[in-house]
Amino acid sequence: MGGNKEIKVDVRIMAATNRDLEKMIEEGKFREDLYYRLNFIHIHLPPLRDRKEDIPYIVECIVNRYNKKLNKHIIGASREYMEKLQQIQWEGNIRELENVVVRSMILCRDNILSLTDLSFIQTKKKQSAFSDEDVERIIHKKTLEAIDKGKLPQFQEFLEMSVIKSVLEHTKHNQVKASQLLGINRATLRKKIKKYNI
Repeated sequence: MGGNKEIKVDVRIMAATNRDLEKMIEEGKFREDLYYRLNFIHIHLPPLRDRKEDIPYIVECIVNRYNKKLNKHIIGASREYMEKLQQIQWEGNIRELENVVVRSMILCRDNILSLTDLSFIQTKKKQSAFSDEDVERIIHKKTLEAIDKGKLPQFQEFLEMSVIKSVLEHTKHNQVKASQLLGINRATLRKKIKKYNI
């Protein structure tokens, strides 16, 4: 730029975002041509709360990285330690996990991270108000009521609408992710969104 000679360059661009770019394109907030230039190879990385099975490996990497910096010789973590980490929702993703692990390393007086090293956090377990049996019992009762009133199709639609709404909320209205979770194609999902006015 600003010159009068062409200079050939050979570059590769790696871009990352936590935004729904397809939705932004629909809203006119992101250029479609730029999206397709960048989206040559797409790697979807789910948030940490959706891949908690990765936590032990990530913790191992963090420990290995910080052992020298903190002058520690930690070789692993107890099962209870890992279980507690897997109970957390990790809204701040890996950065939040890293902060917690490093802080527990500082507190650790042994070479194994234990539950006592996480005494500074309180795990909030999401407890459902109903058990699976309770939910099944309620649906069974409501189904029979709908049959008696001749409104079974309406009840089926209500259940489908409720599931779709919940999945859309979970994916922050990302229709690509939602359709994948629901096991339907995106066109079908759009029809149902329109049908139920979601």
